[in-house]
Amino acid sequence: MAFPSPEPQSKLVVIPVPFEATVSYGGGTEHGPDAVREASAQVDLLDRRFGEAWQAGICQEDADGRFAAWGREARDLASPIIERGGATDADADAVGKIDALCARKRVGAGAGGRAALAEGKIPCLLGGEHAVSLGAIRACAEKHGEIGVLQIDAHMDLREAFEGFRYSHASVMYNALEEIAGVTRLVQVGIRDLSRGETDYAKAQGKRVQTFYDDDLFDGVARGEGFAEACGQIIGRVARQGVRHVRHRRARSVAVPEHGNAGAGGSRVPRGVIAAAHAGGVGQAHRRVRSGRGGAGGRTRRLGRERRGAGAVPAVYGGAAEPRLMA
Repeated sequence: MAFPSPEPQSKLVVIPVPFEATVSYGGGTEHGPDAVREASAQVDLLDRRFGEAWQAGICQEDADGRFAAWGREARDLASPIIERGGATDADADAVGKIDALCARKRVGAGAGGRAALAEGKIPCLLGGEHAVSLGAIRACAEKHGEIGVLQIDAHMDLREAFEGFRYSHASVMYNALEEIAGVTRLVQVGIRDLSRGETDYAKAQGKRVQTFYDDDLFDGVARGEGFAEACGQIIGRVARQGVRHVRHRRARSVAVPEHGNAGAGGSRVPRGVIAAAHAGGVGQAHRRVRSGRGGAGGRTRRLGRERRGAGAVPAVYGGAAEPRLMA
């Protein structure tokens, strides 16, 4: 972030997590934090609706070199497994090492989020592959108790493991539900790429997991139903202390050049979901824009401008580019 805001005066602290290990299609997400910093200098600061929001103060910390080193080591081990289509019994040693490196990343990312929360700041984890957020979600739950997660995404990410990796990008929401008791609600929006096992798991969770499918949302719009009403229903399902989990394909307005795993349909959920999250009064929210899966509608996607609502809003962004963070 190219803003002259020293960390003591900043309300939003960007914590780079350039970690990429289990991305299963494409790659390059580890370069996300550097790409965002570089691009941020080219973005005008006035937002027509939200004004000079950057004046709240944004500071990007220097990246901890261990994240990239752990990611490269894990990626070197994971790549041949992914190319073969998944792990076998013969890969047990490599998978164990990959899981251990992912655990180090999880602890390190959580520590960064926890430190920012302790100072009353908005931690924004900037990745990196999807799973960078798990440690930060835990930090939010430790800080606020019971929390809800608002996941705007094409994929459910409820696989117990993917390609043999327990902490895969495709398992992050499963791990959040299984490992973090404070996550009492997961509200998924825009889901369109899923497996039978994931839908069965979601149903078994009862009201803890509530899914707004992509086709249902757009069927409603086609019938003339107000999208604002749908957004109100979505926000109403999330706890007052919420975690907002936003994948970059699902919103629009800033170019995103690359993804890590393709999903059919491209980017369609209007950015009204994001605006409604603010207007709906989600108090403590955790935002994440993820990269690691891409849309089939082209290599370039658009990111939506976002406005922070009342209170500290823990944020996690993962992905190859997000040149604007609105504080």
